[in-house]
Amino acid sequence: MAEQDSYQKLLEATKDSYGNIASSIMDTLASLVDLGHDVNILSMPMLAEISTEGFEKVKESATIYIYLRNENIVALAATPAQLLELMNMPEIISLEASRPGGSSDN
Repeated sequence: MAEQDSYQKLLEATKDSYGNIASSIMDTLASLVDLGHDVNILSMPMLAEISTEGFEKVKESATIYIYLRNENIVALAATPAQLLELMNMPEIISLEASRPGGSSDN
C-alpha cells in the first residue's frame, strides 16, 4: 500500500465504526491533518491489547516495532498503513492512544 494514500484508506475503512481503534487516535490524526501535517508518514505511539495466544502472530506479521510488552499489552508506534494492518488482525483486541510521558493518574 502506498504511504501517500494510507490515511484516506484508513478513513474509508473506519467510516462506519472505528472498531478496535480508539477514537482518540483518529481524532489526533484528523487534528494533525487540519494543521497541515502529512500523517501518512507519521508513526503514532499507542498501546495495543493483544490476545495472549496471538502475540507471536502479531509480532511476526505486523510491520510495526514493538517497544515494550507487559503480558498482553504492548507499546508500539504505527503509521496509518500499519493501523490498517493491525485493525484487521483478529489478535488485536484494542488500540489506544499512548499518554505523554510523565503523566500520572490522580
